[in-house]
Amino acid sequence: MSKRPYLALLTMAAVCILPVSARAQGPSTFGLKGGLTASTLNVEERRGIEVSSIWGAAAGIFVGKPLTDSLGLQIEALVSQRGARDETAGRSTTVRLAYLDVPVLLRVGNTQSDRLHAH
Repeated sequence: MSKRPYLALLTMAAVCILPVSARAQGPSTFGLKGGLTASTLNVEERRGIEVSSIWGAAAGIFVGKPLTDSLGLQIEALVSQRGARDETAGRSTTVRLAYLDVPVLLRVGNTQSDRLHAH
């Protein structure tokens, strides 16, 4: 088994444990995000395939910009691992996919603070 997935998972865990957020000269914020994902695939049942979920990692960066005192915009770029595992007829097959997600979030609350935001 390749050590590459374990190295990626260890890196993502370090990003989750040590969150980083920095403030530029203006009121904008930027930083790193990370976490774990659980995913599965939807397969037609008539084919006799039974899929189960797998765990993956997600990591990326974000940039936030206040629009007003109580409204802000946050743009993120996240790479996440998704997929599923099939264990049919004594064989195990794992499908792993990598996605690039670019969410654009509207932040509601005190946009001058990094503590608590509603998205």
